Amino acid sequence: MPLLEAIDLTVRYTVRGAAGGRRDFSALDAVSLRVGPGERIGLVGESGSGKTTLAKTLIGLERPSSGSVQVDGQALHTLDAVQLAQFRRQVQMVFQDPMGSLNPRLTVGAAIGEVLAVHRIVARAERQQRVADLLATVGLDLDYAGRYPHEFSGGQRQRIGIARALALEPHLLIADEPVSALDVSVQAQVLNLLSDLCDARHMALLLVAHDLAVVNYVCRRVVVMYLGRVVESGPVERVFGAPAHPYTIALRAAVPDPDRAIAREDASREPQPDPAPPGEGCPFWPRCPRVEHRCRVSRPDLAPVGEGHAVACWRLRGNER
Repeated sequence: MPLLEAIDLTVRYTVRGAAGGRRDFSALDAVSLRVGPGERIGLVGESGSGKTTLAKTLIGLERPSSGSVQVDGQALHTLDAVQLAQFRRQVQMVFQDPMGSLNPRLTVGAAIGEVLAVHRIVARAERQQRVADLLATVGLDLDYAGRYPHEFSGGQRQRIGIARALALEPHLLIADEPVSALDVSVQAQVLNLLSDLCDARHMALLLVAHDLAVVNYVCRRVVVMYLGRVVESGPVERVFGAPAHPYTIALRAAVPDPDRAIAREDASREPQPDPAPPGEGCPFWPRCPRVEHRCRVSRPDLAPVGEGHAVACWRLRGNER
């Protein structure tokens, strides 16, 4: 039984065009995802690919236009107040901007203690010790509990956000670009912390990132998204070591790596900003160097190309490479 499962999630927004007209925009388009106990899954793609929308939909901050998020076999939006509170304890999220997710008027100790109080995790008399334990878990001293968010560095604030999420002892932690705004040395510290916490607590992790190296360092499985669709998924070493979808190949080729050469024809087309949606065809065809007629008129579904490895590309059906 997965901890969390997304089934054909679609999220549509109505946006206003430059000429004043309105059109529907699909931030997610029939996305399915399963997260099992203790799994570490990376979610990668460009800005605008739907990664953050998927993360927010999985925890109920966005409601799908169609499809569902399943928790213990029950749709998330059908949970009652008691069941929803239990779900919040099982699944927590660490946001990209810790300064924006921490109340500037609350000290760090009060912010973490508020979580414990709302969910009645520990008695009032034990709350301060629990806050101290959580801060120690993320490498911070109890002395920091009396300080405000603006008194900390970006890396320290991200650790505080992680401590607050851990207060509920979740089974799944969703981290949305947790290190994108941090220096490289601080990134390594936060990533090592997340990895150690997953090992120690047998906690599952869904890591949203645009940096392939970050996902490669922490995760064991990766899901590649493009314009709201999953185009490739599988073990990290296979997807990054031998990418199959043309978009994944282009992402991999964009990473500087002197020890590896990828055929330039696979990444010969420079990424174009905001490509026009291709209707019923493959979402990547306007940028694909291998585009065929069927790519323009029919959308491929994810199909297995190896053990645990699936790709949405017509050229790969029947092992055609």
